[in-house]
Amino acid sequence: MVHIINGRSGSGKSTVLLDTICERAKNNDNIILIVPEQASFQNESEILNRLGAKNARNIDVLSLQRLCDHIEMEYGKDSKKELSDGARLILMSLAIEAVQDKLELYGERTGKSDLTSLMLTAVSEYKICLITPEKLMELSKRVSDGRLRKKLHDSALIYEAYDALISETYIDPLDKLISASLVLAKNNFFSGKVVAIDSFHSFTAEELEIVSLAIQQSKDFYITLCRDIENNDNDSMFYFVNRTHSIIKKLASENGIKFEDINLSVDDNKRYKNDDLRYVEELIFRNEDLEQDFGGSVMLYEAEDIYDESEQVARDIKKLAADGYRYDEIAIICRDSEMYRGIINSSFKKYNIPLFVSYPERLEAKPLMRLVLSMLEATVGNLTTESILTILKTGMTSIPDDDIFALENYAFVWNLKGSDWNKPFTRSIDGFIDRSGEDGAEILEKLEAHRKLISETLFKLRDNLKNADGAEMTSAVFKALEDFGAFEKVKQLSLYFEQNDESILAEEELRVWDMLMQLFDTLYETLKEKYISPKRYFELIEMIISQGNISTIPRTLDEVTLGNADTIRPDKPRIVFVIGAVDGIFPKTPTDNGIFTSLERDELISMALPLTDSIGNIYLQEEFFAYKACSYASEKLFISRYLENTAGETTIESKIISELREIFPDIKIRTRSDMRITDIVCSKAIALEQYALLKHREPSISATIGECIKKYPELSGRIDSTDRAFEEKPFQISDKKIAKSLFGNHMNISATQIEEYYRCPFRYFCHYGIKAKPSERAKFDPRQYGSAVHYIFEKLLSKEYGVEKLSEQGYDGRKKAVEAVLDSYLESLGGEEEKSASFMRMYKGIISSVMIILERLIEELTESEFKPVEVELPIGGDDARISYKIILPDGGRVFIRGSVDRVDKMEKADESGRICDYIRVIDYKTGNKKFVLDDILCGINIQMLLYLSAIAKNGNELFGDNIIPCGVLYVPSTSSYIDSENKSSDDIVDEREKELSMNGIVINDESILSAMNGSKGFVKFGKWGTNGRKTPIVETCSSKDFESIFDKIDEVISDMAMELRGGNISAEPLEIKKGTKVELDGCEYCIYDSICNFENSMKRKTHMRIDKAENVLKEIQEDEENNNGEE
Repeated sequence: MVHIINGRSGSGKSTVLLDTICERAKNNDNIILIVPEQASFQNESEILNRLGAKNARNIDVLSLQRLCDHIEMEYGKDSKKELSDGARLILMSLAIEAVQDKLELYGERTGKSDLTSLMLTAVSEYKICLITPEKLMELSKRVSDGRLRKKLHDSALIYEAYDALISETYIDPLDKLISASLVLAKNNFFSGKVVAIDSFHSFTAEELEIVSLAIQQSKDFYITLCRDIENNDNDSMFYFVNRTHSIIKKLASENGIKFEDINLSVDDNKRYKNDDLRYVEELIFRNEDLEQDFGGSVMLYEAEDIYDESEQVARDIKKLAADGYRYDEIAIICRDSEMYRGIINSSFKKYNIPLFVSYPERLEAKPLMRLVLSMLEATVGNLTTESILTILKTGMTSIPDDDIFALENYAFVWNLKGSDWNKPFTRSIDGFIDRSGEDGAEILEKLEAHRKLISETLFKLRDNLKNADGAEMTSAVFKALEDFGAFEKVKQLSLYFEQNDESILAEEELRVWDMLMQLFDTLYETLKEKYISPKRYFELIEMIISQGNISTIPRTLDEVTLGNADTIRPDKPRIVFVIGAVDGIFPKTPTDNGIFTSLERDELISMALPLTDSIGNIYLQEEFFAYKACSYASEKLFISRYLENTAGETTIESKIISELREIFPDIKIRTRSDMRITDIVCSKAIALEQYALLKHREPSISATIGECIKKYPELSGRIDSTDRAFEEKPFQISDKKIAKSLFGNHMNISATQIEEYYRCPFRYFCHYGIKAKPSERAKFDPRQYGSAVHYIFEKLLSKEYGVEKLSEQGYDGRKKAVEAVLDSYLESLGGEEEKSASFMRMYKGIISSVMIILERLIEELTESEFKPVEVELPIGGDDARISYKIILPDGGRVFIRGSVDRVDKMEKADESGRICDYIRVIDYKTGNKKFVLDDILCGINIQMLLYLSAIAKNGNELFGDNIIPCGVLYVPSTSSYIDSENKSSDDIVDEREKELSMNGIVINDESILSAMNGSKGFVKFGKWGTNGRKTPIVETCSSKDFESIFDKIDEVISDMAMELRGGNISAEPLEIKKGTKVELDGCEYCIYDSICNFENSMKRKTHMRIDKAENVLKEIQEDEENNNGEE
């Protein structure tokens, strides 16, 4: 007998059914309960709780899919392999190719993945509706519309070709129900059993075959249907269920089986704990004008946007949890959970609410799958550096992350092309200027080993893909993965996640691995002895992976569940949130889907083609889904909508909300403005967020929140950071221990670092503290030009050449020497190989410029009594012959390191007859840098004076016991073109002289100055005047002044070190002004401006320029006297 249990949502249909079958199970009846897959676990649990283990064995809880599996286990499995999703894609693609010449409409789209997907969707619908290719072809001859006829014709041809490809070897999962029904019929499977079906609203034609057999063979057949027995209209939301009811009755009548309707009364509804929810279930979408008194159990919320909506749901749930509700008693239902991906998860994380939502993740986003795709893309197309780095950045090779970063940097520095990866890496990792020494050589050796692995693996894969069938191609890809170490990497990741209590992630790694192996099996089997191009092979594998998904596994038992209205089966929720109640979204407005338009679908249905329903009927089903969503809750129902979607478009409330407002005229719609701060702040993360948001808007409330947050020591730093941001306080490392560990108890710094700090402490922190340095391409820029010039003068003034030898050689001899040195420098950069024409042109241009400087240099040093004694003299470091350190007030030390371009020395007796060692420091400058003594007050441009101080204090072993510091000089090392138009020869000479003049500061001793200058006066003093312009050349000071300058420099360095060790890393850029003119802006050319967010209105460290050296010296001496007075 057939028993149809009818009733609206919440009427107790499932309870009545379970009561019935449990009683029969106690009487040893053999029962099969068929439910949707999502409801199987909760039904198994309920039955076990009711009956205990012994009697529960009399009931098999199965989904239709599990019923097929059960039949295979009992009667044997088909010898054919089950077709995987990947194999379906491949075979459908091959089927389309096989008939492409016969296609009338889709012929031009063959080879496109979208056509493959479209036809799989169409064939899937044909199969579940039991429509054959013959039926489609026959119907194509009867339709009048030409385009529709072509659609039927083409899809029939493709369908037939697809079935032909799978028939001999595979069984399509879509055919499993039909195959199962044949076995069921043959073996009278349901005979003597009680069959019960729960929670289905409708059935496909395939599923009805199973239902029909169950009705015919079973001892008793039970089915629950959610329907309103008083509403049988064809335009009601119960249309689908009413149609199912009619089909069940018809099947019973055709087979001569009695049936009964068990109609559950509305008055018997036990689900709802209040009248509000009863009214919602009874009246929504009924087109009845029945106003009801509102009891407060239905809440409406109008959000500003999806983000606000997600936040409000989280707030409400947090409050419910505080009232004693468990998270697993709460369900969230929407129409498309994909709209909330990442948004609602983020909100719930802030409120510490466990949430389960099964977002199927795209398989192509998984690193292992990305590795496969990027390997094939690199080998099938043009091999590029970008494609190689994509492979490495999947993280699924044996190459460590740090080495991947180093490879990327090397590729960037040398601008590597794809072909470069097939040649050994031999060039410096730093570019033309090798700063890494032995460490760099070790890194380069590792990079070369990695390059070899990458190159050999990819080029071998490329070769193996040529002239191979699909099986051989698959083996080649597998071998490439093995060579890259991907398999070992999967094991390592899985173990790592397990050891760090991330068993879900560990399992996911293995699941992705299994899915890839299944994909390889599919490719191997389906493409064996099929010769396709590597490009086509890549397209097929890319299509399969791009359409694959991997689902999430629930992490805890007590968590809120979010699901889509058409699939979710919540287990007796006390609270339900219906979100996204926006017109066109929920209920969803159906759209054309598949190969047929809605009008074409209606026409084909009218011609007796049993397709799934028309657009109009599908909308009724959408209303049914919304009805079910609103009727699941037993205690409270929350409905929300957003006013603006993520595209910024204004939305309209859905029918759900308008209906509820008609049912409950007194219901209020909540908005964010109605929320009290106590409703909002219910977690640490939200407290911090609100503290910042209300800082200016509601300072008293923000202060109260701040006091609460400060009770948690781990959050105090976040409060300080927020305050600094709002009050424009400088960046600070509050923990002095951290500052010391970052910058070191004993600091090793260069003059460049000192200048970087005084330009801006935060800039120094980024560059030298956290080492956030940008990569730079190897190119011939001003720095490279400067390095080349330094190298040339270093070699020319060394013992191999020297001033005397060069002066004897004549101009041509000196030019040859310059060319020889330049060639040796080029060799150190790897020679001319792979250097661009523009590079070599600029490089050769050095010679003419250097010759001008060299000629003047030879002339000057020939006249001067000061002679070069050291070039590129290292200060500090392991190989240095001079060291320099500063003892800090807290006992720490600062060690200075650097390199002096040139040290000149003159041995001469002083007035007492003592032989003294007079020292001056020379610095070659390729730019237009001018010496200004005032800079040392700001901590910049102290390099030459610092080196002179180091030599004066610690250079006795190298330069003699009686060192007299005589000065520092910038020597121009580049010469520019001078436009001679409208200029006299004297003007040209004057301009060249100005360009080549040294500038700096020297001792104001006439005998020493005379020794420097010789007869021609190469060191100019005072001002250089040209066309009314005056430029400072060389300043003078006394020996005592030099001592004061050296002390000031030590003070500058000590202050810097103590500030850093104290955690001061403020974004306070230096600004040097002369009157209103800004001569130096610490923010200019700064690469960290996007990090510090410094604005022009913020405080700067401004220094007003002091022009004259005597005034600078006076200020230094006054500072020194003040410091001595304080001591």
